[in-house]
Amino acid sequence: MANPQQLIDPKLTAAGWKIVPFVPGAPLSSYERCAVVEFETANGPADYALCVGAQVLGIVEAKKLTLGPQSVLTQAERYSKGATANPLTFGEYRVPFLYSTNGEIVWHADIRNSLNRSHPVAQFHTPAALAERLIRTPMRPTSVLRRRRTTTRGSARTNEKRTQRSSEPSPIENNRCSLRWRLERQDLHDG
Repeated sequence: MANPQQLIDPKLTAAGWKIVPFVPGAPLSSYERCAVVEFETANGPADYALCVGAQVLGIVEAKKLTLGPQSVLTQAERYSKGATANPLTFGEYRVPFLYSTNGEIVWHADIRNSLNRSHPVAQFHTPAALAERLIRTPMRPTSVLRRRRTTTRGSARTNEKRTQRSSEPSPIENNRCSLRWRLERQDLHDG
């Protein structure tokens, strides 16, 4: 049976991360787009630290294949709190994006907002995706929906349709939906 690292390393590499060992005293800037193995924190070594732009953006906690990864995110939280070399701070946490995996299933959590819940993801985020997620405001989707619910007029069914349309992919994210999206938006404004 393969150990978790044999299953996880190829997945991180496929997402664009370079697997490197932790080097004591090395600056975070030397780990650009790297998944640093056994990254030292004040609370013990994290299995992997995902580094971009001289910052640790993610912590990955690896567990053996027989364990469910959703139950070990608390260990990644502990390492996030202990990553004192990281310049970021989110309340008591120092690393915003947490992962736990057994090599087959990957769970993810964005701890910048206490209302966020962990969920499975198909694969690890790329370095560029994590950097983009960092600059996005974590409360924006919730606040937009809340504002739409309180400012829209019409029946509950009309408001439900508007909320459904607002959660569809934008033309930038999915060019195939572009024309349909524009037509539906026009419908919304005309109706």
